[in-house]
Amino acid sequence: MGAIAKIAPKREGHIDIDEIEEQMHVILNQMEECDRIIKQAEKAREKKEQLREQLMELSYDYCKSNDY
Repeated sequence: MGAIAKIAPKREGHIDIDEIEEQMHVILNQMEECDRIIKQAEKAREKKEQLREQLMELSYDYCKSNDY
């Protein structure tokens, strides 16, 4: 029956299951890509905070050594 459904002409208003599955697959891939980008952004935010702390420590040492 599956082969017959694929060969039979589409009736008006009939939704093609293969087309829906393809769209769902595309959307899921896009969601995975977004998740990957969000994880990268979170890691970058953490790294930036670490760098900010290092800069503050160096600034403190610099000011201390130059009698500011």
